[in-house]
Amino acid sequence: MDIDALKRAIERQAVLVAELQHRVRNIMAMINALAWRTRDSATSVDDYAERLSGRLMSLARTQALLTRSANAGVCLRGMLEEEISSQAHDSTQYSLASADVLLPPKAAEVLSLAVHELGTNALKHGALAAREGRIEVRWVVEAREGQRWLDLHWCERRPVPEAWAPPSRRGLGLALIEQRVPYELQGTGVLAFSAEGVDAHIRFPLRERDNLLQTDAPA
Repeated sequence: MDIDALKRAIERQAVLVAELQHRVRNIMAMINALAWRTRDSATSVDDYAERLSGRLMSLARTQALLTRSANAGVCLRGMLEEEISSQAHDSTQYSLASADVLLPPKAAEVLSLAVHELGTNALKHGALAAREGRIEVRWVVEAREGQRWLDLHWCERRPVPEAWAPPSRRGLGLALIEQRVPYELQGTGVLAFSAEGVDAHIRFPLRERDNLLQTDAPA
């Protein structure tokens, strides 16, 4: 028996168990935070259940993608496809216009929730509320200060409604974009509202060493 190999295997198993325990605690903390923050914006019990269920399903989809990739990362195009197709009437309502990018696990969790919130808003108030509406998502990876940055643009277009007014306040879902991206990914999340829908710019560095152990639950 190779004692050194056995020791290495035991050590690796201990590391994996510790990572799993940390990951489970992190996910539970995230669920708890989402539950409380969803309560703050819900208008009824049914509304609370619908909002929370959507956010939890988004989290579950991302965890499934991470599991399939052994936590190596998530393909941006696949994640966008999963999130937007879950809310669009059909595939003609959206286009993904750029080459694929591998997202580190932490970035995948944060960005997938941001895209879920954009999709939910589009379904209720924006491009996905009308069958003629359309969402275009395009992105580019740029070098900035010695790091690779992802610059993602979400653009909605729909027939302009007869009566439209900009929202008087940010809903919780969209506020998460402007708060979580800067806090967790050291980036920016900027939203602009028009009669045609939402334009969103999300930028953050692609930190290769980011992993799920560094992901904080939304405060």
